[in-house]
Amino acid sequence: MPDFRPGAPAVDLFTVDEHLVLCDWFGIDHPRSERWVPDILDEWNIPEEICGYQRTSAAVAQVLLERIQDRLPQWVGPNGGARPLLDRRSRRKVELWPRHLMTINWADSGPGFSWPVAYNVSYVPGFDRSVVTASADCPEMFGGVCDIAIGFFGPEIPIVQGCRDIIMSDWSWQRAECDQQRWEYLFDTGLVCKAEALAWADEVWADQSDG
Repeated sequence: MPDFRPGAPAVDLFTVDEHLVLCDWFGIDHPRSERWVPDILDEWNIPEEICGYQRTSAAVAQVLLERIQDRLPQWVGPNGGARPLLDRRSRRKVELWPRHLMTINWADSGPGFSWPVAYNVSYVPGFDRSVVTASADCPEMFGGVCDIAIGFFGPEIPIVQGCRDIIMSDWSWQRAECDQQRWEYLFDTGLVCKAEALAWADEVWADQSDG
């Protein structure tokens, strides 16, 4: 598990900065603060431009996935791993527990060169929302970051249905805007079984042959 930063504060759920970022991303009002979200994103080294996604989407993913960074996809080359492991910002009294949905492989571009993306869902206490994140093994997939939050849903929606709608929407956007071809195969499954994952892909890439 990633280490804590030196002097990491103890908090119930989130630091003040994390709470501001989450409020901003969820689009809800937050208490007045002398802190500005763009300044926080700069301090967290979130790139200015992330193709197709908000900067805050990367910041939210950092917060929600910090506990499992070392279990997310990691491409290892001659100079070490491509995924930076970040020290945890705080010692939380209530830990966040992302749940693995599935891991797909977009394609094999050569022996030992795959393009995996792992999908997780995290319930966010205090906001009563569940967030779906996508995690690649290197920053190239999402334009400078490894992890991105791709959507959220409320408690009234069954978990697999909520995840389905968000993931299929993201796949459809990638197909329409980036000419993304259907993913090749599954590396692993979790809450989403193989039959469900294939059915979702069939619907998005309905005019392509089965992968």
